[in-house]
Amino acid sequence: MISQVSSKNMVEQAYRHGVEYYIYKPINAIEVEAIIKKVIERIEINRSISKIQQIFAGKSNSRLEMEEEFF
Repeated sequence: MISQVSSKNMVEQAYRHGVEYYIYKPINAIEVEAIIKKVIERIEINRSISKIQQIFAGKSNSRLEMEEEFF
């Protein structure tokens, strides 16, 4: 979230309502760059977790299929 508001109470409410990053105006390029890097990192982690979950879900399904065929 980017805002001119610097009231601690308002920032606190923003975080409580799901804001993950709060950037004050005037915008600081270094701060924005750091936040963008964090967001990219989070996206990459989420993609990795999703791939791992798919791998395990696939193995579980394959194992169940093999057990059903065996019995």
